[in-house]
Amino acid sequence: MDGDWEGTTAEERAEEPAREENAVEMSSESSVRVQIFGKVYQLRGDGDPDRTRRVAELVDRKMGVLADSRVASDSYRIAVLAALELADELLELRDAEERRQGRAAGESDRLAALLARVDQVSHEDEPPADDRSFYAAAD
Repeated sequence: MDGDWEGTTAEERAEEPAREENAVEMSSESSVRVQIFGKVYQLRGDGDPDRTRRVAELVDRKMGVLADSRVASDSYRIAVLAALELADELLELRDAEERRQGRAAGESDRLAALLARVDQVSHEDEPPADDRSFYAAAD
């Protein structure tokens, strides 16, 4: 999600439709209005606006859960704790993906060894290359 995070005032929000039209005409960037922890942000970037909204909703929910649990009282500390929890979740997912890829690589190696063994066994039953002409001529 690329974009600038800036809080907006009521006056800025009233002017935003005109600014948003100009931004669309001048570049491929999109502008998305989101609300996180009770504050409205106008986010600009070249990412997918729906994805930006989903990310903002995730952050808002995480901050809300932390505020409800009374782990911290000011919004700055809640935001930092939310960032830490989301980063931890991301690392857990990355670690799980690495483990999955490791298992897949191990299975791939095991299957390659089995195929090599099958190929070796199947060639043991074939006559040597020079003897094939003898068997063909004998028929």
